[in-house]
Amino acid sequence: MKNKIIITTGDPNGIGAEITIKALNELNLPSNKVVLISNKKIIEHYGKLNNNYEIIEIPFEEEIKEGKITKACGEFSFQSVKAACELKGKAIVTAPVAKNAMHLAGYNFNGQTEILQKYLAGDNQLAEMLFVAGNFRVLLLTRHCALKDINLTKELVVTKILNLKEFFETKLNIKNPKFALCGLNPHAGEGGILGREEIEILQTAVNELRSKGVNITDPLPA
Repeated sequence: MKNKIIITTGDPNGIGAEITIKALNELNLPSNKVVLISNKKIIEHYGKLNNNYEIIEIPFEEEIKEGKITKACGEFSFQSVKAACELKGKAIVTAPVAKNAMHLAGYNFNGQTEILQKYLAGDNQLAEMLFVAGNFRVLLLTRHCALKDINLTKELVVTKILNLKEFFETKLNIKNPKFALCGLNPHAGEGGILGREEIEILQTAVNELRSKGVNITDPLPA
């Protein structure tokens, strides 16, 4: 499996299988490069694959009802991601799941990122969520939590950006990457009028990062 892309089709009652089928048919990836973690009943319900991709079956006996949140769908979603982690492929692509369905099934994860962290991380590693569009990359400082639960600290900002800088330089061969830091408050606090987090936390993090050689902006309006 090490050279194959592992794809989960997400919640059976959601859009995951449909967009997976459409994407694979448009990309026309070789059948020996892709493994689907799904169920033939789900695939057949939402469309038809042009290529004969290997499908690793996750049991799903319930009737498919688009848009309905169910315990069975949550069980299927969780078991699909868990199976993807166990296969150790070249890459994992996860279609959307419903977090409340997984919670109904007893899996109290705030997202698929947290499941990946549980089964793939080692040595106290933490997963991060990084969005990529061409040469533009966005790292989330926090993820999958309520705004009221965010604990914004200088240490959090410094640690995440230093880790990201190391990743860029050692894994992606991007030397001296440039960072733009988004503010927390509207208008980045407007000089303290709309909140002082930019002044008291984010700017102090920026100053420390610059002392360590990081090319980073002052906090900017997000």
